[in-house]
Amino acid sequence: MTCQSCVNKIQSVMSSAPGVASISVTLERHSADVTYDPVITTEEDVRARIADLGYTVQLMSHALLQAAGMGLSAILF
Repeated sequence: MTCQSCVNKIQSVMSSAPGVASISVTLERHSADVTYDPVITTEEDVRARIADLGYTVQLMSHALLQAAGMGLSAILF
């Protein structure tokens, strides 16, 4: 991920993906924080959708969020 266009592309595609409640992409950290509903989608689906955009996804952490479902943080290359 090298520019603001990359950030915009990831945020645009992922924010409309089924089950994704929110996404925050940070160019400076080359990272994304995604909150998703595990009833609708899976961590693997989220990672695959980002990879399909041409980015390598390295999982940093994942957590169960009380109200929103599941969350994950990833480094994007």
